[in-house]
Amino acid sequence: MRKFFILIFLILYFCEKKVETIREVVYPEGPYIVESVLCTKIVDGRPYGITNDFFLGDTVNLWILWMGMIKEHKISCFWVKPNGKVFAKDSVFAKSDSGVVVTTFSVITRSYDPDGEWAVEIYLDNNFYESHLFYMNP
Repeated sequence: MRKFFILIFLILYFCEKKVETIREVVYPEGPYIVESVLCTKIVDGRPYGITNDFFLGDTVNLWILWMGMIKEHKISCFWVKPNGKVFAKDSVFAKSDSGVVVTTFSVITRSYDPDGEWAVEIYLDNNFYESHLFYMNP
């Protein structure tokens, strides 16, 4: 019986699948986003009510914390409806002696806008940087 348990142990030990992980170290050059969130309000320059779930008629706020923003850069934001069409867009130019910049973008939805999965796309100097998905509920 003891040999049976040893045999089972060996089979389980050697048949165990190893989990493969991927590692990467990136040293970004130029401006980069430290954090970006969607929220219900901006209070004293900070995000309040972080969520990705909103209701039609709500104001959706995008809060972005940048580092390395020494030179002036153009930051653009595109709000995209579920059908893929741009609902609204806005841009701002930003720079800071310390390199730290907070940008906020807001869009006011209307009760008759389409519900479903929306997106907000962030561009830096006209190059896509990142996006967030969020949901508009009726």
